Amino acid sequence: MGVTNPRAPVDQRPGRVVVLGVIAMLVLVGVYFALGMPGMDHSGNGMAEMSHAEKLQELSPRLFEARVSEGDAFVVNVHVPVDRSIEGTDEAIAFDEILESMRLPTDKAVPILLYCESGRMSRIAGRALLRAGYSDVSHLAGGLQAWRRAGLELSLPSMRITSPAARTISST
Repeated sequence: MGVTNPRAPVDQRPGRVVVLGVIAMLVLVGVYFALGMPGMDHSGNGMAEMSHAEKLQELSPRLFEARVSEGDAFVVNVHVPVDRSIEGTDEAIAFDEILESMRLPTDKAVPILLYCESGRMSRIAGRALLRAGYSDVSHLAGGLQAWRRAGLELSLPSMRITSPAARTISST
């Protein structure tokens, strides 16, 4: 054990370093806010966009099938071209024309179920409907690919097709 010299000066640098570090952090935080919080979305609709995306419900094939069979939802195939459909589908509307369709329910509280081949187009259409004020929108997670993997049946479409692009119907 070493002997300490009682007359040696006490090193006060560690305390000063901590104080200077805290002051430097406060200055950096102040600059961050003064610059308008760079890196943050300031478009004005960032939070609204997020809340819409959170409301879009992704349903498994079995849950989607159950919701269709309840009969209270408006079911839309948004895949183009339409090949096969889920029994109980009300309309075929191209995903990128969904907001222009005159065949959507006028009551924006009516449940809407969307599906496509992979789930991508129905997700896009669902988010568009939520932004337009529809309050109960769900889509088939994984689309018809997941539906077929679950062993569920498809049929030839029997609903009206509202998009010229969707008029190509395969008979296979």
